Amino acid sequence: MATANNSILRATSPARQSLRRWHNLCGLGVALVLIVTAFSGSVLVYKKPLIHWLAAPAAEWSPDYNVAHVAQDLDVIQRRYAPASISLLKAPNPEEPYWTLIEKSGSRYLLATGSLNILAHNHWAMSALEWLRVFHTELLAGIPGEVVLLVTGLMSLFLLVSGLLLWWPARKRLHARWLTPRRIRFKHLIQYHRHTGAVTAPVILLVILTGSVMLEQRLEFWVGRWLGQDTGAPVVTTDSSSDSASTAPASQLLPLAMSAAPDAWPTYIRLPTPDSAQARFRVRLAGEWHPNGRSTLTVDARRQEIIAAERSDEAGPGRRLLNQMYPLHSGYGLNTLYSFLVFVSGLACCWLATTGVLHWWRRR
Repeated sequence: MATANNSILRATSPARQSLRRWHNLCGLGVALVLIVTAFSGSVLVYKKPLIHWLAAPAAEWSPDYNVAHVAQDLDVIQRRYAPASISLLKAPNPEEPYWTLIEKSGSRYLLATGSLNILAHNHWAMSALEWLRVFHTELLAGIPGEVVLLVTGLMSLFLLVSGLLLWWPARKRLHARWLTPRRIRFKHLIQYHRHTGAVTAPVILLVILTGSVMLEQRLEFWVGRWLGQDTGAPVVTTDSSSDSASTAPASQLLPLAMSAAPDAWPTYIRLPTPDSAQARFRVRLAGEWHPNGRSTLTVDARRQEIIAAERSDEAGPGRRLLNQMYPLHSGYGLNTLYSFLVFVSGLACCWLATTGVLHWWRRR
């Protein structure tokens, strides 16, 4: 029996050697991008608490704050700030108990609920975390950066699968001492690498897979626009004959929009401007995973009527599945334990890439 087992191992040895060779090559090819992306992703898991702690420590969520208060605040924002200069508004919520105002210039400000005064504590923190977000999602290189990240994600999926196949024969020797060593020894780098990968593979697989799907969808959108194809929702237009009419205040538009989703909470808001009479409200339905929701309500501010209502709970199964990619990848909108696992998965990727490269360098 022992002779038979040895012959089987010898027979499969060339295949394992080839798999190990490709595993090493792919690991070396993506190590740097994987480390910087995984580390930035781990930091971004706690982006909202960091912003709250550093930039708006005095902001507190009031349980009595409701949609009517959101509408009243919107009226003040319309009067105090030039709507034409505002790109986007984000309404307060328990995790972010303040308004986020994003100007077309890219500047971001936090506004206190009620008073709408600018919260100016450590404004650099918002800029730094926004820079980190852009770095994480496109490597500060736009579409080429997204392509690099997608390739890195696909190669990382191969690394996970091939690594598990290479580890599987030694699975019975899994031990906690290789996961949390008291002292780091270079001769044991491969043990740290193998055991960490085996234990963290499920969550890393989920995070990388969802991130790759989002990148593919985003690139498909940009390619579609470049080719002149229709890849998004139909464009809603308003009657130009009513351009001279005055637009209704936000305190009337928001309740009108929310009548199409009374169980929702507004998240991202685009107010009417001199160039467009449309007000768009993105909302999060009750029980929805996505922290910003995936439902959009569009209102004509002159005719005061809903002209488009796209609810995420009325989407097809495929679209509903795609809507879960963001919370599963980022941990946003889900429970504390899952967010922590996403955080750990990023650090584990950094550790795997580092130990893998160092082990290869030591043996080369």
